[in-house]
Amino acid sequence: IAGSVSIPWGDHSIILKRDFFRSLDSATPLAQLADFSGDVLAIAGDADPFAKHLPAIGAATTRARRSQSSCIKGADHFFDVLK
Repeated sequence: IAGSVSIPWGDHSIILKRDFFRSLDSATPLAQLADFSGDVLAIAGDADPFAKHLPAIGAATTRARRSQSSCIKGADHFFDVLK
């Protein structure tokens, strides 16, 4: 598909279109979390480079009714589902 990228996902693939990448410039996930008043559960694997952001996610959930984060030892970004 023109204007898209196909990413392997196990036996399938994910297609990300140009609009997805364009939307990243305006994404403000921590600011959006600060306005969220529901329950938040943030989970990452410690082999995931994004796990370092768990403390910032927890700190941003100031209005959340409940907020909890957890790091799973030995798991990657997809919790090893593709192995």
